[in-house]
Amino acid sequence: MAAWGYVRTTAGYVTNLIVGQATIKQEAGEAVMSFCFSKARRSPLGMRVFGGTDLYVHPKRWNETVGYECLSSQPFMIRYKGQFAFIGLMNFAKGDGMNIGSHDSAKTVTLRYIRGFFKLEDFVDEAIDHYNKQNRQNNGGPKISRFRVIRFSGSNRHNDGEALEASPSAPTGRIPSTKDGGDAERMIITGAYQLLKWKREDLQYQPEDGQTPFTGYPFPSNVAEGIQEVDRWLKNEKWFRSKSIPWRLGWLLHGPPGTGKSTLVRALGMTFNMPVYMFDLAGMTNQDFTRYWDQMLGNTPCIPLIEDVDTVFNGREYIGTQSPQRDHLTYDCVLNCVSGVKQSDGVFLIVTTNRIETIDPALGIPDKVTGKSSRPGRIDRALFLGLMAEPERLKLAQHILSDFPHLVDETVKKGDGETAAQFQARCADLALSQFWNKA
Repeated sequence: MAAWGYVRTTAGYVTNLIVGQATIKQEAGEAVMSFCFSKARRSPLGMRVFGGTDLYVHPKRWNETVGYECLSSQPFMIRYKGQFAFIGLMNFAKGDGMNIGSHDSAKTVTLRYIRGFFKLEDFVDEAIDHYNKQNRQNNGGPKISRFRVIRFSGSNRHNDGEALEASPSAPTGRIPSTKDGGDAERMIITGAYQLLKWKREDLQYQPEDGQTPFTGYPFPSNVAEGIQEVDRWLKNEKWFRSKSIPWRLGWLLHGPPGTGKSTLVRALGMTFNMPVYMFDLAGMTNQDFTRYWDQMLGNTPCIPLIEDVDTVFNGREYIGTQSPQRDHLTYDCVLNCVSGVKQSDGVFLIVTTNRIETIDPALGIPDKVTGKSSRPGRIDRALFLGLMAEPERLKLAQHILSDFPHLVDETVKKGDGETAAQFQARCADLALSQFWNKA
């Protein structure tokens, strides 16, 4: 038995000299999974694992269970550029992965290969480059939509996804949470899970055919100028960096309720292919806000949205809800995250308020004479969204009442003095009543 033990030990050493083994974890493991499904050829042998999660499917215009294939803990062989390796998820139930640091069983991969016949570092580097192109819109990767809405709430609230206010130009539905189904959706979007039926672009919110995100909600000319500014900002990242100018942008949207502030944010996210992160400041602590802000910075360029800031801060004074057992968020913490010591490149900050007089100048308010922001770098442009003007009412009426053009002029006149939400409801009610009478 002692001799057999020596034989086994010797065989193990010899095997290790010939067969290499690597553990690839965290986002690198996710990158390798995506790379294997999209770039490598798989052996048909070995265990296959399938799953399903409830997602919005744009061709169907509803949520349904979407099937996908993922890796299993039983390795299978892949071939890439004439090199062969065995890949599979790490089996933590058998004690694998001990002493490798923090890990996530959903994206920790083991890879076995013949030494000298597989360039491990090159393979992992190529996989990560591929993964980055999947996730960044400016790296020349495929046009996979990055737009989605993620809501960040205080640690004393349930943190889940939430869609912005409804609009005919974009459907709403369940937005991915940070766990369970939300992880499955993220793995599908990045290609770590391979879809069975649909394409990844089929799972993204999109305008209807022949429409844009702005079709169902016309905005005044000052918004069009702002949209051009965002386009220039996104396309000139290298110029900003070459001049040592922070590559960030800030807007303040102010005006009465129902004037389209949230709708504009969603339209900007869809148009420029950026995720929107909603920060629900009420109930947050400084630790909550800082943690979520740092998490968001891993997915730039993006839009952090602070809605109705006047309900949480009056100037610098905190007026939001707070638990007696918890500290509340401070104004200084918000300012330090927005433009503090830590760089926030790729951030397009949008703050909305119904009462601009409550905004502290340290965040940024427009000068009454010049219109320039009191704090450029935090807020660069302030846009007022007021009652819907006649040119915008005409566009909206022509769109909704396109089947009943004889009603457009009268409807536009009756909508004088209404907000965009009120006039949209007027047009929709009239169109529906005419449609049912005609039907």
